[in-house]
Amino acid sequence: MGRNVVLPEPSITVKDKYAWDFVYEKAIELKGELEILAVGPLTNLGIAFLKYPDLKDYLKRIVIMGGAFARGNWTEAAEFNIWADPDAARIVFESGVPTAMMGLDICEQAFVTKEDLIQLENGGKISNVAADLIRDRVLGMPDMPEERKKKHKGGIVCDAVAACYMIDPDVIDTEFVEVRVETKGTLTEGKTYALRPFTETETYKPNTYAGLSIDRKRFADVLIRTISNLD
Repeated sequence: MGRNVVLPEPSITVKDKYAWDFVYEKAIELKGELEILAVGPLTNLGIAFLKYPDLKDYLKRIVIMGGAFARGNWTEAAEFNIWADPDAARIVFESGVPTAMMGLDICEQAFVTKEDLIQLENGGKISNVAADLIRDRVLGMPDMPEERKKKHKGGIVCDAVAACYMIDPDVIDTEFVEVRVETKGTLTEGKTYALRPFTETETYKPNTYAGLSIDRKRFADVLIRTISNLD
């Protein structure tokens, strides 16, 4: 994926501070309007909540790409971003900050097709770079068996699903559930579970808007339009 893409040199320098300190400073600076798009393991956010207990009062919302209610992608049970630091993930989900989770269950519905790729290729410089980055994923990796390529609908771009929810949440149907993270399981560490009101013998404390389904065409339109606006 994007193996031959040449990216420009960054225009900003690396901040000489820890990520959790930077998050807290920006949250204070923006007076409760900071929104976080989390597309990797949640270690830095977990540390931020531990170091700054009042951080929850200064974040508008957190949108997470991670987790899976069905099958994982790193283990049978767990998706990688949550598996990598389940204790931090638990802290974030239980933080009290308005949170949304776009897990593998919904990401697998949001593929980018060959036709979508062509629209990016016909765009400007930024659109072309985006197309180069996802081309193999959309068309099928070079080592993908031909039989599988024939059935290949397109490329799954998980992080873009979480970004799409931040830009246009109406594209995605969600359910307000309580997300719990398994932190001690021998076989299920990093697994995310959704508790619902009818769960027996459990106290139900909803904390997360979990993605259930997505309008694939509208998702692709948001993706292409947002990237095109950067050209």
